[in-house]
Amino acid sequence: MTSKRVTNMRWSGGFRETFLVVFTRKADAAALRRLSRLLTELYRCAAPRWWPPHKQGEDAALLRAVVADLRHLRYVLEWSAGGTTYSELGRAYNWLARDCGGEVEKIAAAIEAAMADPRGTMERHRTSLMPREVAP
Repeated sequence: MTSKRVTNMRWSGGFRETFLVVFTRKADAAALRRLSRLLTELYRCAAPRWWPPHKQGEDAALLRAVVADLRHLRYVLEWSAGGTTYSELGRAYNWLARDCGGEVEKIAAAIEAAMADPRGTMERHRTSLMPREVAP
């Protein structure tokens, strides 16, 4: 069962921070965060019949959404890595963004590969959960 904290964290965001960063006037980003919370509450409080189940299941749909978000972040990091800066710190941030973008892509690719082979993924995880024999 999912903990209440994790469930609440899942619903805490709406618009991506990489989207909200462009709204630089004082209250704009805060207003959009508030709108996001309102939309989330409307979704969560609606009757279940309004939202038909995902055809391949909620877990698969959620993982596909995670992969899409990771790919979005990878593109943002790639864009950031290509920034033109003349400061030493700026160049260090560019290199960090480049390196992190590669790591984010590895995670997205690993999730996609696991979803492409569900039986193999299930078998790998089942065997990893089995108790290991301890030598006497």
